[in-house]
Amino acid sequence: MEGAKQGIVVAGGQGEGNGLTQLQYPEGVIVDQLGTVYVADSHNDRIMRWPKGATQGSVIVGENGEGEQSNPLGTLTGLSFDQHGNLYAIDMRDSRQHFLRSANVNADVKWIRNGITIAGGNASGNATNQLCNPYSLCIDDNQTVYIADC
Repeated sequence: MEGAKQGIVVAGGQGEGNGLTQLQYPEGVIVDQLGTVYVADSHNDRIMRWPKGATQGSVIVGENGEGEQSNPLGTLTGLSFDQHGNLYAIDMRDSRQHFLRSANVNADVKWIRNGITIAGGNASGNATNQLCNPYSLCIDDNQTVYIADC
């Protein structure tokens, strides 16, 4: 709220954990044009979504947990949208970047769960097909993706 002297909790706030009102080491946070908050919940290996005014979030990607499963997400540290509403996520633990395509179905955003890796994913390293410790990203108007690889 503009001019407020105290902040308000809009995501999490119920202690550390994996419930729909909890986060564990939230890293990347972005807000869309409707005021919906998206959080890279790094230690729960998921992306959470809080519509404006919601009392609990929903898991949009990562429900299967860690590793090489059908929703393979690791330690998520950064999020960004491109101009088409597609979501990009940085996976620091697995040294890769995911592309998660969005689809508007009956005015409700659905996320295609089997995103593709567009950078890294070939073990940690400094070769041209590797990332070492990717931490954040941004996408410019030309759809160029920039990754901070620490």
